[in-house]
Amino acid sequence: DCTFKEGQDIEALDKVVGRVYAELGIKDKYKVFLTMPYPTVLDKPFGDIDGDGIAENCKTLEERTAIIKWFADKCINAFAEKGYENLELAGFYWLREEVNYSDSDHEVELVKAFNEYAESKKLRTIFDPFYLSTGFDHWEELGFSSAVMQPNVAFTNKDYFEIGMLGEFAQSVYNNHLGVEIETNVVIGKTITVDAALTEGAKICAGMQVEKAKAKARSRRESQC
Repeated sequence: DCTFKEGQDIEALDKVVGRVYAELGIKDKYKVFLTMPYPTVLDKPFGDIDGDGIAENCKTLEERTAIIKWFADKCINAFAEKGYENLELAGFYWLREEVNYSDSDHEVELVKAFNEYAESKKLRTIFDPFYLSTGFDHWEELGFSSAVMQPNVAFTNKDYFEIGMLGEFAQSVYNNHLGVEIETNVVIGKTITVDAALTEGAKICAGMQVEKAKAKARSRRESQC
């Protein structure tokens, strides 16, 4: 498992954070979120997760939830055993970037079970939907602690996202209490640069702030009438 392998991934991060925090005089621990793989419905056995020599399946809500809990426990225990000096396990990142209701008849229950289990361990969860994917507008109802949405600007080689769509993206983020994921792609088919995207985004945000200020002013005037 590379995640907890000596000298790699988390251990390497622990050392880097230690050096940076020492330089900056920071005493706090850096919060880490581990990825929770999506338990895809399988037509074959998943594997033995309880050591009884019998492979479990991954079809029903109960079976898939058990796999999530098994994986979460392995991560929590491994992190604790390592005793990282500069890191704190803050929670889990839900790998699936949508809640696809066609995957099973219990997708909502599965996602809620994941979030409830993390909460029972005093850990937080993050949902990272791609642009307007299923679930982006009701992530709180699903039980996630937080959510950020991808504008998908990085994937302009797919020729479906134009920079002008950032306005709709910004409004959707604002309306649904989402954060923003900023991602880049070094191999793109069109010349939308990071600078151009950020510049356009800044203009949109500034415009939204102006509109909010105008709305507040109108509201005050109306309340005085």
